[in-house]
Amino acid sequence: MLRILPFLLVVLFTLFSCSSDNGNEQPDPMNEGTDPMDEPMQEEMEEEPAEPDDPSIDVSVFYENEGTEYQVDINSDIGIEQTEDLSNSLGITPVEFSNFSNRVVDERSVSFYSWYSTQTNVFQKDISDGMISSLENYCALAEEPNVTYWIEFATGNLDYLYYVYYRLPDRGSFSYFVKIFNKTTGQCSDVELPMFNAPVGVVSSIIEGDVLAVNYRREDNSAIPIVVLIDLATGTLIEALEFDDQFQAATFRDTELILINKDRSYQIYDTESRTFTSNGTAMDLPLPLETLFNTKFNNTQLLSVQLFAGPSSQIFIPVIYDLDAETVVAGGGFFSSDLEIAALEQFTVVPFYKTYDVDIESDIVVIGYENRLGGGKPGGVIFANFDLEFLKVIELDFIPEDIILRAIR
Repeated sequence: MLRILPFLLVVLFTLFSCSSDNGNEQPDPMNEGTDPMDEPMQEEMEEEPAEPDDPSIDVSVFYENEGTEYQVDINSDIGIEQTEDLSNSLGITPVEFSNFSNRVVDERSVSFYSWYSTQTNVFQKDISDGMISSLENYCALAEEPNVTYWIEFATGNLDYLYYVYYRLPDRGSFSYFVKIFNKTTGQCSDVELPMFNAPVGVVSSIIEGDVLAVNYRREDNSAIPIVVLIDLATGTLIEALEFDDQFQAATFRDTELILINKDRSYQIYDTESRTFTSNGTAMDLPLPLETLFNTKFNNTQLLSVQLFAGPSSQIFIPVIYDLDAETVVAGGGFFSSDLEIAALEQFTVVPFYKTYDVDIESDIVVIGYENRLGGGKPGGVIFANFDLEFLKVIELDFIPEDIILRAIR
């Protein structure tokens, strides 16, 4: 709009000069009182830019109540669209999903794993198409005389299932393995974990594509961390990477494993070429508690989390960190403070973050919260962006435990 004004002034000045220089000319009665350039420009000058509509956001929220697992689909404009009893849909019983079990939610699925001794079960739902599946005692351990087996934990995704177990002969020492089930081929395979420290056990593990990373401590020195990389498609060991006590965390970016030290220097290991390709520093990069953690990337920006001490537990606040700029570019403490003030003023809720998801490209964040202000509903979902250009709250009669951002329109 500002570019038009200088042009208008020049045009009007020119027209005025011409009329003064040719004062003896008679006006054309057909054009008297009109200028073909005036009306369109006047309309253009008066036109106000349209306010962008707030995005419509779909999420799925997961929680458990009295032994029953639920999925609730919520739209930021409509509210609750559908509630599903997952225990009933998937056939999960309290006996099957008890002490040795976990719920795993990722962008594609929600899965429930249970294990005890040498028995494993999994119940899965594809979030995109609603397809459900289950497997009981998959890749069962073969019984051997005078040998004890025990499953430490089980997890996976829609493509691969795996569990970590140990084998202990009556006269011998522990040996630890990863049992892999390839859901595409139906094949099972075993990969022994080298130099495994049995008292410490597995610290953490993550999957990216066909690669599994497992973190544990070295057998003869618990101060030395090891990250083992396994090719899930072939059921073979890629490499065992050893580090010193400065190693803190690692995450995948496609085929790259970014390994981060306590001083925030990092190395990048390419799982395809099996070489270290580059290194750098990420000063003040906040990291989650897990040694191996799943996250999202958009070019050089990654989703991470800042931890703050809350009144009764730690508060996890999403942040977007740029590796090239070496700084937090969105989220964090100031965002959280502004969000809490706005949520209190507009919706009379005091959110205590329980779970969240972020679309890095659009800066949209969804937060499942517990309401710490008495009198309102116990929980809900916040829809916002990091600049708080829009803010919506859907209050709920339960506290979300996991949340997935499914669509933005």
